Amino acid sequence: MKEEMIKKYVKDLDGLLGEVKLWEKQPVWDIYHPQEILPYHDALIFVFGRLFNFFNFNSIFFGPRDGLDALVGWNDQIIDLEFEVFSKTFEREHLKNIKKDEKVLIVCWENNWKNSPNNIDIIEIDQFFKEQKL
Repeated sequence: MKEEMIKKYVKDLDGLLGEVKLWEKQPVWDIYHPQEILPYHDALIFVFGRLFNFFNFNSIFFGPRDGLDALVGWNDQIIDLEFEVFSKTFEREHLKNIKKDEKVLIVCWENNWKNSPNNIDIIEIDQFFKEQKL
C-alpha cells in the first residue's frame, strides 16, 4: 500500500498495528472461506469494522448506493466505499458505473490493481498484518 494512503486515511497507525498484533496472539476471526484459500468479503467487512476507529473516518453508512457497499465521512466529505477481497475486482464489476471525477475508496484484502485511476484510493488491509510482523 502506498504510504500516502496510510497518511491520508489512518489516524493512529501504532494503535492499528497494535490491534492487529493482538489478533495474532488470540485469533478472533478467520478471513478464509472454508472451501477456498481465498479471504472472503464478509470477513473483510468485519475486520474493517474492528479497525474503523484507527482511521480518519467520522462515519460510515451501509447500504447500496449505485451498487457500492457504503459511504464514509472523511474530512467533511462523503466518499463512496466498496469492499473487495481483491481490488482489481472493482475494475471488472464497478468501474464502468463510476464517473472520472467521482471519488471512490476501495477497502480490500489485497491490492492487485497496479494502475488504478487517480479518483480511486485503495486501502489494503493485509498490508497492516504484514507491517506489524516486521
